[in-house]
Amino acid sequence: MVSVQNQEVGYDALRRRYAPNTPPYHRHTSVAIQGAPRRRSQRMADGEWHTLPASYTPNGVNYLAAHLEFALKHEGVDISLLASLFVQPGVAADLEEYVHSRPTGQYARKAWFLYEFLTGCRLDLPDASQGGYVNLLDPAAYVTGTPVNSPRQRVRNNLLGNADFCPMVRRTPELEGWMAKQLNRRASEVVAEFAPEILARAARYLYMKETKSSYEIERERPDQRRMLRFVEALKGANRHPLLDKELLVQVQQAVMDERYAEDDYRISQNYVGETAVSGREIIHHIGARPENVARLMDGLVACQQRMRESSIDPIIEAAIVAFGFVYIHPFEDGNGRLHRFLIHQVLSSTGYTPDGLVFPVSATMLTSPRDYDAALESVSRPRLELIQYLLRTDGSMEVRDDTRDLYRCWDATAVCEYLFGVVEQTIEQDLVSELNYLVGYDQAKREMRDVVDMPDQKADLFIRLVTENHGKLSATKKSSHFSELMDTEIERLEEIVVKLMKS
Repeated sequence: MVSVQNQEVGYDALRRRYAPNTPPYHRHTSVAIQGAPRRRSQRMADGEWHTLPASYTPNGVNYLAAHLEFALKHEGVDISLLASLFVQPGVAADLEEYVHSRPTGQYARKAWFLYEFLTGCRLDLPDASQGGYVNLLDPAAYVTGTPVNSPRQRVRNNLLGNADFCPMVRRTPELEGWMAKQLNRRASEVVAEFAPEILARAARYLYMKETKSSYEIERERPDQRRMLRFVEALKGANRHPLLDKELLVQVQQAVMDERYAEDDYRISQNYVGETAVSGREIIHHIGARPENVARLMDGLVACQQRMRESSIDPIIEAAIVAFGFVYIHPFEDGNGRLHRFLIHQVLSSTGYTPDGLVFPVSATMLTSPRDYDAALESVSRPRLELIQYLLRTDGSMEVRDDTRDLYRCWDATAVCEYLFGVVEQTIEQDLVSELNYLVGYDQAKREMRDVVDMPDQKADLFIRLVTENHGKLSATKKSSHFSELMDTEIERLEEIVVKLMKS
């Protein structure tokens, strides 16, 4: 039997030759150079692996053109690699040769468009005069924006962002499944089952729960003033249809101690880390270089506007905006809380969240911190390994190379899938649980009144003490707070609480 040997092609081949220090792509393709295997595909934790027969081997004198056309045809658009590839020496000349050889070819025109889009430089080529307009991205494979014609290449630009901030979202089976669920409709169905007064009481609790949880993720216990300021910011999130710098500064000032409030984006390098037992600093994430922050943030703002105009699913918009923000890390501090605030800003301003309510997503994130960390690291970890930096003894950091492409061009698929899961759990567990709790609470007080017509304050205290003590009023609490009640009355009241307050 002849053994099969494989040769990497497409993006993996381009990465190896031109731009090895770029984040890995989700798809890896090779062709058999010996033997004749059938097509093989395998999905693993680190991506998709595909093997094709030797007949698929890219051919031609122009190595870049051969592998780039293969990649665009079979593998999609690796925006991170292309941003680095197109600035390499000799690439522009090879691209010009490629387009000259195939002036009407759709993949040549797509490569031409992407080069000028990502680099801001113009190839020495006349405008295309032939060939029908083609979509840059396949709408069946990607979540896409409203197409905008580029007459120069006769390409319809349907990317979600612009050259300063360009996320990609692949239509994976998981993501398609999430979008089909229409979780906003499920939230509306849940809300419709409860009376307005129950919803109003639930809202007050959920706003406070989200605030506390968001600070708890940061391992902080803010004072009452900051808590209330964050609650007010959440309540007013729907008054800001789109984010802008003024809004971000206002919220940063609201969530921070006044001594650390900021009135502009940072001017120094920041990072997220922790000190190990050995005293060595473990770096988890490095924010964008300060000289790139303003441009990246302007790109993020423009990207959100384009997504809103394109009617992108609000959860996808929220994931891109919130996680894109936290990767850039535009402020010295408060970025994590603002990141989670932006989820609410998108979901409330699009009407995805029922009016007057908030999805306590931070509380859900707290229940599975490893999943939250994994979502954050799905983008930050591969990039962290590519950043050259100097960490000084005083804790300051210097990033030594140009890293803008690492923050402007990224695959947001994993964080979109993650946020869908968080929102579903928030609706089906936290929201439903809180509303049912309030209904049970009110019913318990009504039935308790038939046993003993005690004041509301005492009834509230009885419910809380019994619930906290696993269905029984302790002898100490009975003596100190309810000595006037008979044992038979207490037993009956306990039964009511246990029956109606199971959740």
